[in-house]
Amino acid sequence: MSAAIGAPARALLRDHEISTAEWTRIQFGGDEWFGDACGCSDDRCIGYHHQANEACGCLPALLSNYYRDQAALADGRRVWTAHLRAIETGAPEDREAADRKASLWIEHYYRAAITWSLTETVEGRQGITVTNLFNDRTWLVWDEAAA
Repeated sequence: MSAAIGAPARALLRDHEISTAEWTRIQFGGDEWFGDACGCSDDRCIGYHHQANEACGCLPALLSNYYRDQAALADGRRVWTAHLRAIETGAPEDREAADRKASLWIEHYYRAAITWSLTETVEGRQGITVTNLFNDRTWLVWDEAAA
């Protein structure tokens, strides 16, 4: 059974200017908290990842991942805008610039990618796609509709 987000976790979230309601939506997509009191989305965190008298290392890591995801989303928008511009103008230099931005974006955020595309779709959704070292599947890693 999950516990309400505790005071130390609320304080850390407040330091990051994230409300507990916002953190709950970020982690679970709704208004109900299913995680542990330490702010971790794993409801077994206290007693499994750390003891009750120890600080939780999960919440800082989850916050770091959240900020990374937000940066990837914003940077992906810039890649996608450059891609759309290249389509619109048809100019080789615009295509080259868009592909260069995409390549750098993939290198920074998806290092395990072995191929990438701005034109493939996954399950009818368009965006930035990759295949990776781990399987033979194409992944939509930046969704135009979700941005």
